[in-house]
Formats: sequence, C-alpha cells, structure tokens
Amino acid sequence: MALGTVLISVGLATLLAVPALLAAMSAGAVLVNLSRAPQRLRRALQGVEAPILLAFLTLAGVKLDIAVVPEVGLIGFVYIAARLVAKLMGSSIGASMTAFPTSWKRNIGRALTPQAGVAIGLAIIAEQRLPHVAGTVTTVILGAVVVFEIIGPILVRRALCDVGTHD
Repeated sequence: MALGTVLISVGLATLLAVPALLAAMSAGAVLVNLSRAPQRLRRALQGVEAPILLAFLTLAGVKLDIAVVPEVGLIGFVYIAARLVAKLMGSSIGASMTAFPTSWKRNIGRALTPQAGVAIGLAIIAEQRLPHVAGTVTTVILGAVVVFEIIGPILVRRALCDVGTHD
C-alpha cells in the first residue's frame, strides 16, 4: 500500500510538473499519519529502506564530478561555512524562545548539522531545472553532504553527551 501510494503520488507530481521529492515525502507523511497501525507500516518499510537508500546515494554519488571541485572550491567552502553558521545561529535563536533546558539550547545547533537525503534530492531537482549550472550546484551540494556526513555525527555525539551531562 505504501509503495503504491508513493508511486501514484510521484506519477501525479510528474504529470503536474511539481517536485516528485515533495510529493513522495508528503505521501509518506499522510500515509503514516492516517494509518490505524503506523508502527506496522514503519516496520514493513524497514525491509526495503536500506536497499532504496543505498541505490539513491549511489546514484547521487555518480553525479559528483571531482574534476569540478577546484572550480567550485570557494563556493563550496562558503556554502558549508554559511550553512553551519546558519544552523548554529538559527537554532540558538529559536531555542532561546523555548522552555528547553539550557544544555538543550546550547547544543541543538550541533545536533542539526548532518545533511543528506533531502539536500541530494533538491540538488537533483536543481540539476534538472537549471541544466546550465547543474555541475556546479550538484558538486557543491554533494561535497557539502560528504563534509557534513563526516563531521555531523561527531557534532551530534558531542551535543548528546553534553546534554546528558547537564541539566
């Protein structure tokens, strides 16, 4: 049922010229939230999640053109730095408006640093819609994904350890 729902929504998105990524995510969210047994649905999908994710990331990796990296080096560095600063500052501002414990407020930005699936999906959409900058956009985003998937788990672990030792 879940696979059929996602395939139908992606097909409709393609016909309507709207992003398939958004349609698939929306279909999944609607399906799990309207389901009488959401845990059963999640368990059923766990068996196919790993192979699909592996195929998706492999296909994304194929698009990473290492020869373009020197050309986008500065842009990539600025993107990575700006994204990190924005995550840290934005989460700090947002957390300051909550009643979260202080250690949570101090660490939420680090916990938000990993990046992968949606960013890759958006890079693929950008590549399709803006073919004249496809190599640059894809290389910057995929390069950033690699960086954040290396440093992200380290920062998340530190954030979780810090939260666990305070408040």
